[in-house]
Amino acid sequence: MNEKPILITGIHRSGSTWVGEMVGKSDDVCYIFEPFNKNFGPGICRETFDTWYPYVTEENREKYRYCISETLAFRFHPWKELRAIKTKAQVRLWVQNFTRFRHARKNRPRPLFKDPIAFFSAEWLAREFGFQVVVLIRHPAAFASSLKRLKWDFPFNDLLKQPLLMEGPLSPFRTEIENAALSPPDIVDQAALLWKAIYSRVPHYQKQYPHWIFIRHEDISRDPAGRFESLFQSLGLAFTPAVREHILTHSSGSNPKETPEGKATFLKRDSKENIYSWKKRLTHREIERVRESVREAAAPFYTDSEW
Repeated sequence: MNEKPILITGIHRSGSTWVGEMVGKSDDVCYIFEPFNKNFGPGICRETFDTWYPYVTEENREKYRYCISETLAFRFHPWKELRAIKTKAQVRLWVQNFTRFRHARKNRPRPLFKDPIAFFSAEWLAREFGFQVVVLIRHPAAFASSLKRLKWDFPFNDLLKQPLLMEGPLSPFRTEIENAALSPPDIVDQAALLWKAIYSRVPHYQKQYPHWIFIRHEDISRDPAGRFESLFQSLGLAFTPAVREHILTHSSGSNPKETPEGKATFLKRDSKENIYSWKKRLTHREIERVRESVREAAAPFYTDSEW
């Protein structure tokens, strides 16, 4: 039986929550929501992170190795988390995590990290703890459209605070990131810069780790049942009739085409119709700006006909 932990990652707004929740329906895993997210308290990971997209490597691993080991052992820290709670949503998450971890300590399922914020730390997680890694790739215009809908700015200073990241994977983008931190462009241009900075790392992952699983959001959206069945097989998980039905229910054509306004996450959508919703939200000029900005980085993943 495969006992390796699983990491589902990619850029935020890449469908990682949808995919993570569907894989999380397996009885053989325990779904753990974003332990690398700096907005969450120390319940699931006692060493909290202070930047988006933290870069954990061999050079700085000592600070994080033990706390991730605790998370993988389903050690929840309820009192530490309670002291950090500020909103009702955090209370609900506390209850969910407390319940999941308590159940997992008894049954010992495979830990499933759903965490786009762990993208740059995926190599370390795979080497240190043997994670099976799933990387989601989403069309750059779809990503920009999602950020525009949510009005989500990105704090580029969080990247500049990390010398190892800026001297390593993000070194080709230092000037652009510095400029964006100093004078933030509009959200669409922020999205284009962030997309190419992150997904320019994927060819390295594909070359170094061919056993990792790479999935385009558009492909799994077109054929949810078939693609999820293949994913479950690759992860060594049983694709049961109940799991299949759950996936079909959450991707059916009878669902809304898009996430309702005001919501960041809404899992029941018409997955096929959602693929090209960006063509309605972005203007022609915005699409061309994104396309020009990410042209080189997007070429390995998207053809001209997909614009």
